[in-house]
Amino acid sequence: MSIIEVNHVTFGYEENKKVLKDVSFKVEKGSYTTILGHNGSGKSTIAKLLIGLPDVIDEGEIIIGGIKLSEKTLNDVRLQIGIVFQNPDNQFIGSTVRDDIAFGLENLCVPHDDMEPLIREWAGKVNMLDFLDHEPTKLSGGQKQRVAIAGIMAMGPDIIILDEATSMLDPRGRKEINELIHQLNRERQMTILSITHDIEEAALSDAVILLNKGQIVSSGKPEEVLSDVKMIESLKLDVPFAYKVSTQLRAMHLPVDATINNEDLVNTLCQLRSKM
Repeated sequence: MSIIEVNHVTFGYEENKKVLKDVSFKVEKGSYTTILGHNGSGKSTIAKLLIGLPDVIDEGEIIIGGIKLSEKTLNDVRLQIGIVFQNPDNQFIGSTVRDDIAFGLENLCVPHDDMEPLIREWAGKVNMLDFLDHEPTKLSGGQKQRVAIAGIMAMGPDIIILDEATSMLDPRGRKEINELIHQLNRERQMTILSITHDIEEAALSDAVILLNKGQIVSSGKPEEVLSDVKMIESLKLDVPFAYKVSTQLRAMHLPVDATINNEDLVNTLCQLRSKM
């Protein structure tokens, strides 16, 4: 069952310059879907349109949770979606980290006595529990992104859109946050739509939508889309590391299946070593 439907959407910030051109795709409920593309491909524009920013598209329609997005239905649609932007400063409202995480809960009319446990739970999950009384503006870029993610997660939306949400984190922090988001996807059937140019993140998705110059050039399972080396390289994206290594090993006539998954590659290499 689709929870997001984008049907023949065309949009431009300027009248004669279209950022998106006849874009159509569906996101299945409970899936982890990645929109992958280089900077300027239009992927962040899709994220903004899904939450009604701006509220008018040139052509086409967007349906979220069975509700057609329009000026009249905007509030109902936004109740289903939480978005974490690339620049977390765009999301800060409160004077402290605690206040900022509480802001969304207040909008949902969560009782005050229920707020503090939620705030502490999600601050803890993103390793920001010791910063609850700090000013968000004085945090590092990576810490700000953690707070923004905690604020959205605490609200428990049906859909979370991550617009380059881990771009300011170091590799360890990125790994921790990605593991948390995948855990939410698995355990709570939360629909995740990740907007990124990181092909390694895309490799862990259920589905990949490849965008270039405002148009979808490929979509499907990660194994199908990301193993198309000519397509990936033509868009100036990197081929998944596991696929590079596994295909090189196959060229050396080793019994290795081509894979885009790092964990599968490691398991295969361990099995090969045990047989030597």
